Amino acid sequence: CFYGVCVSPNNNIYAASQSYIFKISPNGDMNVFADLLKYSEFNGYFSYATVQGMAIAEDGSVYASYATTDVSNAQKSAIFKITPAGKASLFAGSLNAAGHRDGVGLTALFTNPKGMALDNKGNLYVLDDSSIVPSAVAGPTLRKITPSGVVTTLAGSGVTGNTDGIATAASFNNPIGIAVDATGNVYVADTSNHRIRKITPSGVVTTIAGSTNGFANGTGTAAKFNFPQGIAVD
Repeated sequence: CFYGVCVSPNNNIYAASQSYIFKISPNGDMNVFADLLKYSEFNGYFSYATVQGMAIAEDGSVYASYATTDVSNAQKSAIFKITPAGKASLFAGSLNAAGHRDGVGLTALFTNPKGMALDNKGNLYVLDDSSIVPSAVAGPTLRKITPSGVVTTLAGSGVTGNTDGIATAASFNNPIGIAVDATGNVYVADTSNHRIRKITPSGVVTTIAGSTNGFANGTGTAAKFNFPQGIAVD
């Protein structure tokens, strides 16, 4: 199955499955654009690896969030940047550790990066979810990466929850889908909270729709969703 899909300005589709990123042309031709499997080698053994989210810049560069676990069940998480020619390089995070640490480029740490989106200034927003292994315990947060690779935490406390608030006072629960509008507001499908959240450029988190799981039309929290995963803005 595909865990990430994005579309380039010239209408090529990029879709990820495990460590592979496929490129699909407008007429349906498909080929392997990049393979990140080699980055999951530990002590001569290859471990399970998957690309969990992607975003594409105006220049055709593809960003991919990547998580892998080694034979000791320790998770490594990173963000890759892939040129239009398919050459991948580590952009932020580490393949030697996982956790939560802001910093520049490879000094930063991610726990379990998933959905990603770019704003019109080239800033990359990453949903960093709770770990799938006990070695990295940080909870869900929203991370921001500038074009120069500076990683900060825009929102989220590192503790699973459903609290609205400013920056680290807010909390999420298994956020998956993410989109950014023209003014820099971030919208998140907070999947296990059954809510749609809005985060302003200054980190103010509010719930704009949803409350508990179910199906109901309505305004704001009167509406109901059942594990929403994808989101987009026009």
